[in-house]
Amino acid sequence: MGAVVMMLMDPAISLQRACDLDDLQKHLLRLFSERPAAKPFSHAARKQLAKSLGLETLKVITVQYALRRLAEKTIVSKSARGLYVFESDAFERWVKGNAALPATKKPLIRNRHRGDEK
Repeated sequence: MGAVVMMLMDPAISLQRACDLDDLQKHLLRLFSERPAAKPFSHAARKQLAKSLGLETLKVITVQYALRRLAEKTIVSKSARGLYVFESDAFERWVKGNAALPATKKPLIRNRHRGDEK
């Protein structure tokens, strides 16, 4: 939760710098802030995410990996109702208030998931 506290204390600190997120992780955060009941593994959600990332397709395992990393960073977790929720209400408000999540040069796909790149 250190990254979240850093960002809330200093608004000049970017999401990328504070949390070291790749583009898919940032787009997932935006998705959950806009649609709390979003199902990130659905075909429609993966299609939307892929389009946002400039990819033709996005495999379920790639989304799983991104969500696991967000959970490891204590940014989101899966609730008992099966929804992905922010660990911090303040961080969720910060994401909602920062409509533009800048693209980065950080690779989206790890070596074992290169099949998603086109």
